[in-house]
Amino acid sequence: MGTRLLACAAGLLVLVGLSACRHDAAASSGRASEASPDFVARTDAWHAERLEKLRAPDGWLSLVALEWLDPGPNRVGRGSDAEVSYDGLPADHVGTIVVGDDGIRFEPVDGVPVEGVPADGVLHTDADGSPTVLVLGDVRFHVVVRGGRPALRMKDAAAPTRIGFEGIERYPADEAWRIVAEFVPALEGEMVGLDTVIGVRAESEAAGRARFERDGEQVDAVLLASGSGGSYLRFADATNGGETYPVGRYLYVEPSLDGETVILDFNRAYSPPCAFTAYGTCSIPPRSNTFSFDVPAGEQWSGAH
Repeated sequence: MGTRLLACAAGLLVLVGLSACRHDAAASSGRASEASPDFVARTDAWHAERLEKLRAPDGWLSLVALEWLDPGPNRVGRGSDAEVSYDGLPADHVGTIVVGDDGIRFEPVDGVPVEGVPADGVLHTDADGSPTVLVLGDVRFHVVVRGGRPALRMKDAAAPTRIGFEGIERYPADEAWRIVAEFVPALEGEMVGLDTVIGVRAESEAAGRARFERDGEQVDAVLLASGSGGSYLRFADATNGGETYPVGRYLYVEPSLDGETVILDFNRAYSPPCAFTAYGTCSIPPRSNTFSFDVPAGEQWSGAH
């Protein structure tokens, strides 16, 4: 875990340096507009729901571990001999995750009440859709797959990152940053390759492209398909590393009724999970989604202060 965290930290420092340099070189758009009370209220309501999800017992603020699983048995517990060790677990050994050619299964320890264990012990991963979540008091964990490798993701409702969370600073709501863009659908089966903060390559299904002009720059940004049938944008801009998270921000996209345009409301741009925890696996926006101009809308980053 220490090596992984050092690698992530080193990568983040590089991203901070690069984005800060880009921010120094870029001129602020200087645009501002008054937002209607209704627009402000709707933006605030979205933000309140966003905070509620973050603060949930199983929200991103509770993420406390991400450990790669080796082929064969992987002991889980708080003991020093456990391959997956977390101090918040109630016993030195709570069970064993066995990675085999025929799948991944969990073998519980007698006397340790782990909830959610299937009768056959077989665990579904997030690559299967909905992963099997095992619960032990305030702690819950499940298996994710990144770069073809399985890892155990663990969350703790009592995590300091959740208990001590004080909210997120935002830019003032600005209707000028609610942009109607041309939408170009993706080809059937089109995939987008993405780098991640943990150094593995990921692939996501493309939904299409959003095209618009801002500050004299023609933007042709790739949109990724979401599991709900919609799409989202992962973008970087000249505020990254200064006022916003160095890696970039994410944004759910509103489809229009005509099917030929999409709405990019950057007032709802939010920081990715890795802005709150060292154990996120966030993807980095592709080059086509890296804007040279400032996007002074949406969430800011407290780590910049």
